[in-house]
Amino acid sequence: MATKPTKTSLVQSVVFSIFLYAAETWTDKKADRA
Repeated sequence: MATKPTKTSLVQSVVFSIFLYAAETWTDKKADRA
């Protein structure tokens, strides 16, 4: 079982990765529309 600080940082890194991926997709879609 992961300790709480480790679990929190793991969740943060996963969320951050998803956010970066989503940001790239949004930028691509905006560029396509322009």
